[in-house]
Amino acid sequence: MSTLIRPDMSKEQIDSLEKTPFQFQDSFFGDGFTPFPKSIQLNPALSIQARFLYGILLSFAWEKKYCFPGIEQLKQIMNLSQPRINIYLNELEKAGVIFVETNLYVFREIPNTNYNKFSLDHALNQIKTSIKKRKEEKAE
Repeated sequence: MSTLIRPDMSKEQIDSLEKTPFQFQDSFFGDGFTPFPKSIQLNPALSIQARFLYGILLSFAWEKKYCFPGIEQLKQIMNLSQPRINIYLNELEKAGVIFVETNLYVFREIPNTNYNKFSLDHALNQIKTSIKKRKEEKAE
């Protein structure tokens, strides 16, 4: 049985499908998966590496609000040196999304951000800045 909602399905079929727990029927997610907040995934204020590290930390935490992987594990997973890992940990801590104490990483409450609006506002600010720069260049 397909787990996708199709246009030809009745409301009852869709309701039944929506109540059915999601099951992985192929090897795509065979090694598991980690829920990852979009407010972190799409946050242009964080580097890609910091976002990726956040996802890795989440994978160690699972349903807890903390995790404690060793720095050696993080270095191996990210294929980076300890100083580089520390840069991204500091970035996440400075952004207020984690608290770091030795190798204990505590997840902080993430503000309820509309990530689409966040991304749109960021794009609009970039456009406004670009227009302002062009006007200033023309005025010179």
